[in-house]
Amino acid sequence: MRRLGTFLLLAALLALRLWVDNCTVRTKEYDVPCGITPGFVGLRIAQISDLHGNERLYGPLLRHTKEAKPDLIFLTGDITDAEEQWPKLEELLRSLTEIAPCYYVSGNHEWADLEPEPAFRRIAETGVRVLRNEWVLLERSGDRVALAGFEDPNGYADMIKAQDLCKVIRASTDDFVIALCHRPGLFPELAEGGCGLVFSGHNHGGVIRIPFYGGLIPPARKTGEYDAGLFYRNGSALLVSPGLAGTNGIPRFLNRPQLCLAILRQWPEEE
Repeated sequence: MRRLGTFLLLAALLALRLWVDNCTVRTKEYDVPCGITPGFVGLRIAQISDLHGNERLYGPLLRHTKEAKPDLIFLTGDITDAEEQWPKLEELLRSLTEIAPCYYVSGNHEWADLEPEPAFRRIAETGVRVLRNEWVLLERSGDRVALAGFEDPNGYADMIKAQDLCKVIRASTDDFVIALCHRPGLFPELAEGGCGLVFSGHNHGGVIRIPFYGGLIPPARKTGEYDAGLFYRNGSALLVSPGLAGTNGIPRFLNRPQLCLAILRQWPEEE
């Protein structure tokens, strides 16, 4: 009887943990030191990634985003992967645009699971700015940065490559470059190409996270890519969102769905 009670208790705790990790949202705040210009110091950016049309999270995600009071919202791909998800997703996107200006870059699932061009049009019609291997200039407190969106490699075979787009941007502007790029595996190319701050997703934090080890499920482990959190390379910063959904039918575990809130800082002064 004692063994049965222990088993039932453990099963209940496991069920509770799985519910928390798949049906709730938390906001995690990141102070992000980078080479940003003074006018953008303190800018608050909410990052939403890898939602995969997970409708049960729309309500809490919207509430957390409102509470975060962001200046900008970045959607870094894989927000949907099925046609039947559109009605509620469009409602969510319109609500997000009422909170702050929203910018979107494609993920692999928009290309693999949908008709991409109609999908991008529907996203744009909600008021979200879709960035497709292009950039816009943002101004704040007298300073300016370039915000660039790098299309996912699942896109057209003849589209411009990430390193070539970096060259075009750098030839066009000397402003600090913030990049949206679904796959963090491109970070070395973007850092070398002059992007000072990159926002990515794709790896779902490894889906199942093991203490002191990190993400367990590919691609986070298979390719050695960055799974979640802040990383630095050659003076550039990368923030990888662990996302908001499981993947390939595998539920998240010890990896609660996350809204990332990045607060931009300048590099600390050397003593």
